[in-house]
Order: sequence, then structure tokens, then C-alpha cells
Amino acid sequence: MRIQHLFILLFFSFTTLTGCSDNSTGSDGGSSNKSLGVRLVNTGSEDLEVETGSDNKITFCYDKEGCTELGGGGFATVFPDQEMVFNESDPDKFAIGVKVGVKITAGKGKIEIVRGESYRDDAGFLEFTPSEVVHTSDTYTAGDTAVFEWGETD
Repeated sequence: MRIQHLFILLFFSFTTLTGCSDNSTGSDGGSSNKSLGVRLVNTGSEDLEVETGSDNKITFCYDKEGCTELGGGGFATVFPDQEMVFNESDPDKFAIGVKVGVKITAGKGKIEIVRGESYRDDAGFLEFTPSEVVHTSDTYTAGDTAVFEWGETD
């Protein structure tokens, strides 16, 4: 009889501990995977360097709200055999598409559109947790400009 009690106690302890969830990442229950991210993937043996600016931009499109162009320019370096999320959509909106315009200034790589969750961390910085790759571009090399659209971008 004691073993059965111990088993029941362990079972309830386990289900109680695993049933808890920490919502500190900023998700709001049903909002997971409502965001899109633009991820850079270095496929070469040198650093992949990209930039955006006045001629090359990333624009996210949102359900019932249209498209919003990200302001300013940006640049990134991705080391060989590495990847990084370059931009992510607004965490307060449901992203349905993205327009990509990125200049490759060094190296070679691919650009992925990733479904996931954008959120602000405790310090207010925008973060992105990827869950599913929904599009992978062709390989681009230094001097190329990657221009493509994914999803609903009207």
C-alpha cells in the first residue's frame, strides 16, 4: 500500500511541475507564431555581410493593417556555418507577409522567412523565437541584391 501512495504522490508532483508555464517571454497565450522573422544563413567559408538602406528595405505586412516599412538602414555580419535573425515583425501585430530587399556585400548565403514569436524582453529589446521556416531563398553572393516577397504583400 505504501508504494501505491508513493507512486500517486510522485505522479501528482510530476504533473504539477510540468503543468506550470512561465510566460515571462512576453507571449500572450494564443499569440505564439504570429510573427515573421528574416533570418540570414551563411553557406560559405567567409563572413556573410548584408546591408539595408534607402534602396534596399524589409517591409512586413500585417493582417487588416497593410504593410509597414522598417525605418533606417542596417547591416549584419554572419560568421561561417552560422545564422541570425536580421529583422522581425512587430510583436503586437499578426504578420502575413514580408518584402525583402537586402544587399549582399561579402560572402554567400541564403535568406529564410521564419514564422515564430516576436516579443520584448525585460529590458525592452525586441527578441524573436523561431518555430518554422516557411521560405528559403536561392543562394546569394557578394554583389547580389536579394529582392523577393513571401506571403500576402498587397
